[in-house]
Amino acid sequence: MPPNEKCPSCGAVVPDWHREWHTFPDQVLIFQGAAGMECPLCGAVVMHDNWHLPLTLAPPSNGVGKVNRDVIQAARWCALGVGKLLADYLKTREGGPYARLWSVTEVQQADQFVMNNP
Repeated sequence: MPPNEKCPSCGAVVPDWHREWHTFPDQVLIFQGAAGMECPLCGAVVMHDNWHLPLTLAPPSNGVGKVNRDVIQAARWCALGVGKLLADYLKTREGGPYARLWSVTEVQQADQFVMNNP
């Protein structure tokens, strides 16, 4: 979420921003406008406060920080949401932009953790 939204920095359409891949406390910070999420294509810090669209750039002067997507959260979402391993999802159109976020080992460990802790 949100799907098919342009990055306000690079202008590229991101198939899915995967806000839900952030931990719940980080999602709260994003909602409150206290933190931004990273564009998976250009690395810009993007705001999605109150889940309003369009996405906006974080103002450079207000000290809004970036929160990172969590590999375990992503693997859990993949298992429950699309019935795939994160490793496989990262090869799809929607998941591809995120393939560089974690190492192969981190993704494999997250997939294994989720399989062992349903």
